[in-house]
Amino acid sequence: MEVFGLPVHPLVVHAAVVFVPLTMLGALLVSFWRKGRERYGTLALILSVVTVVVVLVAKLSGDALRAGLPAVPPVVDAHETYGSALIWPSLAAVIGIGLVLVADWLTGRAPTSAEPGTVTARARAFRVVGIAVNVLAAATGLTLVILTGHSGATAVWG
Repeated sequence: MEVFGLPVHPLVVHAAVVFVPLTMLGALLVSFWRKGRERYGTLALILSVVTVVVVLVAKLSGDALRAGLPAVPPVVDAHETYGSALIWPSLAAVIGIGLVLVADWLTGRAPTSAEPGTVTARARAFRVVGIAVNVLAAATGLTLVILTGHSGATAVWG
């Protein structure tokens, strides 16, 4: 896969290096800062979906790049393992951010509901699960993006 004669993978990887940490920061912001969630919740959700696409394109372009290598050093195996795993915390952030935003929507709907207690309990459950997912996604995603980047840089420059 090439763009203007350059492999796509190094180009897309730079987007992943920016988007993954921003998404994880957005997931934490949505989880713990109510005003931030109100202002940036939708943006964080959109960014998380874009991040999944970017990580997927980086993975596919990396596979294509690897297929063209005559010999694959062991450090590339580590890079591929970390990079392949990065899709999971990225997807988890989409789910976690979505759950927290749905919890806010349910909370706003509770006073007009026929059963406000049930709606409030559901909102609380969504919020707790969403926050837990976001914290785990952020910790895992940030760790994996560092490990992936380091092993990729080692493969190229080491």
